[in-house]
Amino acid sequence: MLCKNCGTQNEAGYQFCMKCGSPLTVTADSSVPNRPSDSGQAISPIYPPSQSVTQPKFQNQAAQPYPHPTPTQLMPGKAKLYNAPGMSAFGIWRPFAGRGTRQRHSGWLMDNQGEQAEELTQKVTNKFNERTIPGSEVQKKNLVGRGVIVESRPYFLVKRGLVTVGLYIAQFGKDLFVSLASYLKPPVSNARLILVVLMSLFAFYTLFIFPNSLTKAVEELLGGFLSFGGRTSISSNLGSLLCIIGPLGTLNLLALSLFVFYSIYKFVTEKDILAGLRVTPNEFNEDDLMAIEKAIEQTVRISIDELGLNPDDLKPIAIEDSRRLI
Repeated sequence: MLCKNCGTQNEAGYQFCMKCGSPLTVTADSSVPNRPSDSGQAISPIYPPSQSVTQPKFQNQAAQPYPHPTPTQLMPGKAKLYNAPGMSAFGIWRPFAGRGTRQRHSGWLMDNQGEQAEELTQKVTNKFNERTIPGSEVQKKNLVGRGVIVESRPYFLVKRGLVTVGLYIAQFGKDLFVSLASYLKPPVSNARLILVVLMSLFAFYTLFIFPNSLTKAVEELLGGFLSFGGRTSISSNLGSLLCIIGPLGTLNLLALSLFVFYSIYKFVTEKDILAGLRVTPNEFNEDDLMAIEKAIEQTVRISIDELGLNPDDLKPIAIEDSRRLI
């Protein structure tokens, strides 16, 4: 049976071409003759001359009996795994620097749905515009990695108070990739702030007022010895300055210097100059974190469902993280 599409000769009885997958139509003038039956009568063709085979539902998907993808299909070469907008010359901080400590980072893959990444991104954008997450701010931002010639990737950033949750949607080969990263910046301690202010005032006294007080006490002491043979009160004041305020001032300056150096270090590495004043997050911060994570997951789930896909087909990459899965 000759295929009209590619000219390949197929065996009798085949409904589709073994080479290109096109339907085979048998007409009265087909090159395959009618085979006689045992009774001597000719057997009619598989399809009557006036009847044609129903065309496949997807015209652009010519099915092969046993498809064997080529190495270029499995290994796309220079094709990017992620749909990143581009590269950046350098980055000083990590992508989520200044947004606190990472609380959760999870990823999911949906098989053979990578082409839906762009449409899903648009759906999620519309859902964020339609839905109202109380007290939150939603923005699109390209985050840049740390280093030289680094990649930048587009994220949805949802921020509420000290909580920031990033959502990343991209095509990973033929699959759909969804990533969620949540960060929590601990609150600033009022006690630590007051302590640093007092240390700063004491350091100011040690550096600018204490030298003048010490000089004056020494001059009075020397004058007292020359005039009256010594004064007990003046000697006591000088001893207090040298034995108490002096050592305490030195320790205070040392501790304050370490705090300043630590703050500068955290700003350079984490973009958080107040890191030394932060304490452990409280229950309110944890509540906000869980609420924002759940709201974003629900937004993605609804968007996937509206695309006609099954949200349960998203398979978690990190199996050990099973707290909340989309």
